[in-house]
Amino acid sequence: MRKRTHRNGFSLHAIAGTYVVMLGIDITDLEKRKGLLGFAVHREDKTEGEQYWLPGYKTFEANNPTPVPGSLISTREAPVQSLMWNDYTAKPHHTYTYTIVPITGTPKNLVEGKGVSITISTEDVDSGTHAVFFNRGVIGSEAYSRKFGNVAPDQVPKDLAYTWLSRGLEEAMLAFIHQAKGKH
Repeated sequence: MRKRTHRNGFSLHAIAGTYVVMLGIDITDLEKRKGLLGFAVHREDKTEGEQYWLPGYKTFEANNPTPVPGSLISTREAPVQSLMWNDYTAKPHHTYTYTIVPITGTPKNLVEGKGVSITISTEDVDSGTHAVFFNRGVIGSEAYSRKFGNVAPDQVPKDLAYTWLSRGLEEAMLAFIHQAKGKH
């Protein structure tokens, strides 16, 4: 699903897959660029009734001179310093409202501006004859490290790492193979 909206001098373009929502931000009012430090990202999950500021990785040195590698911090405290951001924590067949809030001021005195919101739904994993699955690849490496440490997948008990990495792909392939009829 793709959607675009304009508001408060910003344009927001969202593209949703099954497990990822990509957000592209454009500053359409050049005056809004002055003093811009980044963007806070707020997500409301309409399906589960949850809402919160999404976390990121980059911080301002003035606020966090020695961040712990892999640690997460709210984008409200450490705004995204990019015009593109991906939410890799989205779930299939969910409806989300994202609000991108411009942040100005200084790292020690952040000021929230008027943002732009967009509502978008992720795709269903299997909604008919065909389905598309994506395992967690290189993008998931930092998330893997946070979840399982630097332990090899075959060393994680109960195949939990393999299940997490597969994200349903292995199960879908095996189910597809088991549908085969006829002689081998």
